[in-house]
Amino acid sequence: MIGKISNLFPLSIYQVNGGLSKQVRDTLVKEIDNSIEASGSDAKGTWTGDVEGYHNIHKTEVYRPVFTLFAKAVREYTKAMGVRDNEYDTYYTRSWGVRQRSNKIIEPHTHAVSHLTGVYYPKVPEGSGNLVVHPKEHQNELFSGLYNSDSYGDGSLDLGNPLCAENHGIKVTEDLLVLFPSKTPHKTSPNVSDKSRYSISTDILFVLKDANRKEHGIPPIEEWRKTTAYG
Repeated sequence: MIGKISNLFPLSIYQVNGGLSKQVRDTLVKEIDNSIEASGSDAKGTWTGDVEGYHNIHKTEVYRPVFTLFAKAVREYTKAMGVRDNEYDTYYTRSWGVRQRSNKIIEPHTHAVSHLTGVYYPKVPEGSGNLVVHPKEHQNELFSGLYNSDSYGDGSLDLGNPLCAENHGIKVTEDLLVLFPSKTPHKTSPNVSDKSRYSISTDILFVLKDANRKEHGIPPIEEWRKTTAYG
């Protein structure tokens, strides 16, 4: 008897080459370096602009080409996911540059106050690491702890089977743009090159255009009011 496996509820990752020229990408890298220098922070490891005073670079003209790409990608993503974009306005809420030096990683994390996260890679030296995603819970894990590093090491799991993988690495290249749900835990693998890798990240919110008779979703910003308006 040979049965059939149906893989349901996949995590869908959007990827596209943006088509930005090397000249534009080099300008983006230079702008990130300028921000690092201006921040005056210790940038020997991984520098992330969102915690260094550079959390809204979508408002800076030099980054416009990237956020034009993100806008197009978001429309493609929502259509592919079956979400009717005429129901929502989408907003860049945070955005920042990242420089990851040699022998450094970005630790596992999520973007808890966002809906959709995007990353663009203007400079990716060979061997500088990949984007790694992993689910909060594995749908196929028969018992807690089955899919962990110990099980891979002791031979309990088939290393070559993606259905029981603890995580999945996405090979990143220069000019690659990636979108994924912000709740997805993700990290980077180590930069084993002797050069820095650069990326630009953004958080995006989906806001209802009309919240009438809709229980779920964020109502239009025009309907918000500060609590201090009532004293």
